[in-house]
Amino acid sequence: MGCYTEETKDWLEDRYRKVTSEGIYIAHQNIYGFRDPNCDSYHMLKYINTYQIMRLLSHSKFDSLLDAGCAEGYTLAVARELFPVSKLMGCDISQQACLRTKEIFGITAKPSDIQHLPFENEEFDVVLSSETIEHISDFQAAIIELLRVAKHAVIITVPRQSQDVIDKQISNKVPHAHLHSFNESSFDFVQNEVKDILSSGQRSFLLDKLCKLVEAAPIINPMFPRFIKLIYKYIRPIIRCCTGTNTVAILIKLDRLLCRLTNTNTQMIFVLLKNKKAYSHDIINSASLKEIIKFKVPYHYLKETNQC
Repeated sequence: MGCYTEETKDWLEDRYRKVTSEGIYIAHQNIYGFRDPNCDSYHMLKYINTYQIMRLLSHSKFDSLLDAGCAEGYTLAVARELFPVSKLMGCDISQQACLRTKEIFGITAKPSDIQHLPFENEEFDVVLSSETIEHISDFQAAIIELLRVAKHAVIITVPRQSQDVIDKQISNKVPHAHLHSFNESSFDFVQNEVKDILSSGQRSFLLDKLCKLVEAAPIINPMFPRFIKLIYKYIRPIIRCCTGTNTVAILIKLDRLLCRLTNTNTQMIFVLLKNKKAYSHDIINSASLKEIIKFKVPYHYLKETNQC
């Protein structure tokens, strides 16, 4: 394990221990529902990502699913809610993330390095890795490892950022920084290992400001002018009252349309197909957008001591 990986692991261990003053676990993903203040920000973008993953799973034949880089297990739990899957497994470099996955959702997760997964060849029908590969020094080795443990397909989401942005993050020593700039051909190196590579875009930057407005979160940036903060203070309750889960659903659908018609996506999602018969252009199992948005769990309070 390299120096950067060790530093990232330490940072993530602290991240997945974060609690409020009342002891409520502060979630990385939207586990408590839309706009809940005890989840990290950018709720809309995370719903878009979750929907796109579930949409691809709805076209896939699978009975077992691994999420490599599972955080606190939200995506696995949503998949369990929507699909008749009998075997779910998570893994993450953070032991604390794996503990949260078990505590909150009752799903087993193993602490492990994505470049050296503790699983058998083709142990899982589908393997997922979302918002993880960009943090891995040798991402190609990680992709080969994901393909090794997948029987039918690997689903990957990565950001679409310029090399300049990546270089700036690295030079500024941003914790858990992105290390790679990805494009449509980034996974062509596995063409001989798979039957097909599918890709599409998501998270159109044209919707960024609208998504943030709908979230109606407090302004914490000290650089915002005082008069804007004052105006927002009064219109924020109106935004929260007039928008809700239906608005979220509309924006998710609009994002997919914009990314299909324009080159404005800030993220990409790939399917590396090892077995073409396991993926259909027709829907095999319906993935309800409404169920995805409404999925949530009660607040989780961390115990004083946790052992893996």
